[in-house]
Amino acid sequence: MHNLIGRLVFSLVVVTIPALAISESTILDSQLVSSEEQGSLRQAPPISQWVLPQYSAEEQNQILAQFNHLDPQHVVPTQALMQALLYWHANQDRITNKKSLTVIDFTQHSSKKRLYLIDLQSGMVTATWAAHGSGSDKNADGFAEQFSNVDGSHASSLGFFYAAELYYSYTYKSNALRLDGLSQTNSLARSRAIVIHSANYVSESWLNQYGKMGRSYGCPALDQKIKDFVINKITGGSLLYIWAGQAEF
Repeated sequence: MHNLIGRLVFSLVVVTIPALAISESTILDSQLVSSEEQGSLRQAPPISQWVLPQYSAEEQNQILAQFNHLDPQHVVPTQALMQALLYWHANQDRITNKKSLTVIDFTQHSSKKRLYLIDLQSGMVTATWAAHGSGSDKNADGFAEQFSNVDGSHASSLGFFYAAELYYSYTYKSNALRLDGLSQTNSLARSRAIVIHSANYVSESWLNQYGKMGRSYGCPALDQKIKDFVINKITGGSLLYIWAGQAEF
């Protein structure tokens, strides 16, 4: 990521994205989530222990300069990456897996590879598809437009997450990864059973058929072909940031 600081434009741009005319019904998870997806105990430190970055402009520049090796192809949205890196730096003592950082950009259509798994050592980025919740996309056009922290909303939540423990999900019939919310906008992630799992509606074949990915019950569901690679990299306390254009942390 050559000259990360220079990639940020300090202006607010409001973008109106036209809806896609798609007539077929969107498939949701057919099974209700169970208590197994919640797990027993929160793995992350309490939300009260996580701090928002309060750096001067000069301090920000010095911190971000440490990460200039990241994202050499400039595929990660700059503002989201900078916010994630500053939050990571401010909370690094609470982050137990410091090898990876994940950013999901929900400003993009679900047909785009909008989950970015960043190797903090090599700087390389793996991009893949990630579903959003049906409650965030009620007209099923492939864009997430509403977000919620409310149980039963079936919406995605924004903010910072702690990638907690792996487990075998009998609901999704494969390994999955539990998430703990670190922000007020996602504090109920574990009790809502927001986890990373694979889904048949996140795949190249689904995209070719429908022009978009299916919707989840709020989970960032992944393509089965890459799910295990992603969750094995980020489990054990790495930071995940779900972003939808918010200017503030």
